[in-house]
Amino acid sequence: AMANTITMKSGAAILAPSAEVSMVATVTPSAPLQDGLPANDTRIELQPGSVIDVSGTETALVDYERNMLRVELRGNELRDNPVNRDGPIRGQAVIVDARRGTDFADVSAFIDNIGRTVDERLSTGGSISLRAEGTIDAQQDAVLDVSGGLVTVTGGERTTSFLERDGELTSITDADPNLLYNRVASAEEAGRSSIFEPTYRQGQDAGSVNLAARNLRLGSTVLGATVRGVNQRNPATTLAEGQVFRAFDEVPLGGQLILGDTQSLTDFKLGNVTIGQAADPSALSLDPTSLEVGGIGRVQIYANGEILIADGQALKVAPGGDVLLRGGLVQIDGAIDARAGTITVDADNTLEIQGDRSNLTLSDGAVIDVSGEWINEDADLVSGAQPAALFVDAGSVSLEAAGDLT
Repeated sequence: AMANTITMKSGAAILAPSAEVSMVATVTPSAPLQDGLPANDTRIELQPGSVIDVSGTETALVDYERNMLRVELRGNELRDNPVNRDGPIRGQAVIVDARRGTDFADVSAFIDNIGRTVDERLSTGGSISLRAEGTIDAQQDAVLDVSGGLVTVTGGERTTSFLERDGELTSITDADPNLLYNRVASAEEAGRSSIFEPTYRQGQDAGSVNLAARNLRLGSTVLGATVRGVNQRNPATTLAEGQVFRAFDEVPLGGQLILGDTQSLTDFKLGNVTIGQAADPSALSLDPTSLEVGGIGRVQIYANGEILIADGQALKVAPGGDVLLRGGLVQIDGAIDARAGTITVDADNTLEIQGDRSNLTLSDGAVIDVSGEWINEDADLVSGAQPAALFVDAGSVSLEAAGDLT
């Protein structure tokens, strides 16, 4: 939607699973939100009780057997395996677990051809973008929901093939492409019964909310929660271009909140931002507790003026998440917490502040924490609790300033 004024009245709702919702308030539809344009009377208003819900679906049901791929190992599949390309394995049919794959052969084409239902494709959280040249008033008790959904995988038998070499059998999942294997064996031939995996849930990534306006008030509830299934323990990796679904053992990404216009290098269409209660009534006050409760795992703030983390306040995201702060001035009196994640803070040239005025200051007592988490596997097993996610490695911190860094 694009207009001078956009209002979602109390009780109004946009319900669109995994969709992209965009609203732009502008006086020039052909060229909205131009750099350097002063605030005008354009407005986006979300009244109490209004809802924009693009969260992922939770109704998708898939058969476990879909993961058991029958692949004939021919020249194309073995093209990167010179040791076995013309050996006894060539031309043989194998069963590969699509979730785990194999380094022995290229089975990517078979994995890419796995059919997915509409419900499954709609299980990831969508995106909400609200941009105004004047004001965004996202009022209390309005809701912006980009939570991730889930897929339920019914129980089934894991029947992956084994490869034999010198009398030893190795699952094709773990087979070494640098070794020559003599034949293919089934689990039964290997003297091993197939493994039954019970029904499990696969949580999907949450989406993103982007708000940018000269005058921004954010009192609405932003939801970006995810569900972590029993197999999902490894930190999320970056998805390849065009890839929608991540590996079955990766933790789904929590929702992302982006404040400011990311399409500009110096005019972020946002003034001063305070994590906590701002002393300046014209500044955006952001309640960090509400973000943590809402399941937000990623936060990016771009401001022309000052970004302040007030004393006693902690901007905290889920483990493995990331925080990026870029403003003309950045002052950290409180804390930033992204365990096993990434924290980037940059005081740089903006429309309002340039050069040696772009300072980054960490006060006495300020805390930046990307430490890894300690987990007790034995305690998890004894208690019967779901095993913890493996956010054990420390993350990274980057601090930069065009002016002083103190």
